[in-house]
Amino acid sequence: RERMRSLLVLLIAAAAHAQCVFHIPAYGPSGRTCYEYDLSTMAQDSTVYTRKDSYPDTYLVSVPCRNIALPQAACANTSCPALVPSSMYQLYPANGGCISCGDSSTTTAAFLDPSDPTRGIHLKAGNGSICPNGSGPRTMAHALYCNASAPAVAGPVGLIQQGTPDGYLATWQTPFACPKVVEDSKCPSPALPKPTKPQLDYQALEVGVIIHFNMATAAGTQGCGDTPPPITTFNPTATNFTAQWAQSMVDLGATYAVYVAKHGCGFTTWPTRAALPSAGFVYNYSVQYSSYKGDIVGDFVRDARARGIRPGFYYSVVSNAFLRVSGGQVDPSQPVKPPQARVTQAQYEQIVLQQLTELWTNYGDLEEIWFDGGYQTDLKANLTALLVQLQPNAVAFNGFGAAPNPIRWCGTEAGQADYPNWSTGTDKGGDADSPYWCPAEVDTTLQNNDQWFYNPNAGLRTLDVLKTVYHGSVGRNGNLLLDFAPQPSGLLPDDAVARYKEFGDWIRACYGSTAGSTSGQGTVLTISFSSPTTVDRAVIQEDQTQGERVRAYTLDAYVNGAWQQVSTGSSVGHKRIDVWSHAVTATQVRVTFTAFADLPVISFFGVYDPAHC
Repeated sequence: RERMRSLLVLLIAAAAHAQCVFHIPAYGPSGRTCYEYDLSTMAQDSTVYTRKDSYPDTYLVSVPCRNIALPQAACANTSCPALVPSSMYQLYPANGGCISCGDSSTTTAAFLDPSDPTRGIHLKAGNGSICPNGSGPRTMAHALYCNASAPAVAGPVGLIQQGTPDGYLATWQTPFACPKVVEDSKCPSPALPKPTKPQLDYQALEVGVIIHFNMATAAGTQGCGDTPPPITTFNPTATNFTAQWAQSMVDLGATYAVYVAKHGCGFTTWPTRAALPSAGFVYNYSVQYSSYKGDIVGDFVRDARARGIRPGFYYSVVSNAFLRVSGGQVDPSQPVKPPQARVTQAQYEQIVLQQLTELWTNYGDLEEIWFDGGYQTDLKANLTALLVQLQPNAVAFNGFGAAPNPIRWCGTEAGQADYPNWSTGTDKGGDADSPYWCPAEVDTTLQNNDQWFYNPNAGLRTLDVLKTVYHGSVGRNGNLLLDFAPQPSGLLPDDAVARYKEFGDWIRACYGSTAGSTSGQGTVLTISFSSPTTVDRAVIQEDQTQGERVRAYTLDAYVNGAWQQVSTGSSVGHKRIDVWSHAVTATQVRVTFTAFADLPVISFFGVYDPAHC
């Protein structure tokens, strides 16, 4: 009979940490059932196992659900201080140092083998040491294999493994990892993180642009370094150039746009009124003091909205060459060179809040706010309050911890998100087990060699490269944010305009219509054709309103009277585009969800003809 499709991520009952009893829901033809792993009698408060690895280091390992209270005196070297209590410690005999690896209060768990719940249970504990160099926090895992004949008091088997996906791994053979099936009433409802409406709406936008047009454009550089150019350097000569930007956004198929209102030079492309009257300071490194008289931010917002594009702003909080700010800090040791001005750290932070208030107040509702490089810790509370007050529905790039609707950086500017790429987690490819909804944005350039501001010698990435970028961003549950780099005149170069349209035309041709599609809830969805049909890719989309549920899937095609596997994958989220190694001519294509956190709800499953791609 069909193997039960199982849950990958454990949902721990209310008293699980105290009792060490875990219930994992699973699904089969009869609906939800549950596997119970009772480790409560395995755990002995006094039981600590000592293990060594290939180094001279010694590990003190507790049984699951228990911490070791290591005396601080045991750690002579405090360069990487111990975090007490902990599930495991690594001791360094050479220098007397120690680090903690995991804390049982953070334990999450999963089936050891998602396709076979009877094989055992995998426990993961986080919140271990963070060393001064920033490495950490360390995590550890217990891999508990079901072995009914193993001694009840058996401890870890073999050496502790380092460098695993969980950090550190201790393996057991134990009868306590042999589960029993319990009735549906004991199975907890999945406590999956869920998106805010702005986060959900943002993910549906899929393709956006980021426009780098600022003082560095006029200076012919990619930034200003320590000294910004004279303000007269900025002098766009074209008229209505923001309308051209908007048209290219439409040609590309972009649905939102982020404009670099202030970059690291410190030049503002809107007429800021920021000032410190008591200090006699007026912020005069701004567009109204340049050779160009106008409000480029306002023109951008007007023309974007006129074409149905949702506007947003990039504002560099941590860099401002005009005020000698780097890494969020004013450098008083640097001499002031024209056109720079001297301010204190407190005064700089006042100016930041004044300018953000202008941007977040004067231009209506924004789709996205970009904190490139983050923000100063001492500004966090004020930024959060301002954001909640003025732009509560905007998503915030690099905004985790400071914004109600954070999104994260994918970790690279090459245009390729990691895979899997989850909607949850706060770093790079995310984390399926994270309690935080924080989808990824994949920002990349059209120009070669990571050139964000216009460089006439850079050249453009080819359409084939952009196809790969699309599949590595939108196709991996990320939003693609593609750079626009206008010339000093204000206009996009003709070859870039043509490439944006060429790219948009390809997206519309390839994915504008399907060879067949369906939707629904369950572990298997099938598309049937009236006659043999050639396809080479599938698009899968989850209904994420109740969380991201899919953890693994397989794709099969029915070819010449038999099913054959064409692909496998893990994360789906808002959208997964799965391009196969070869085309098949089939009468049916099916997706089977082999691991999931709750019964998958699929808003769209479609397959596509390679002739259009």
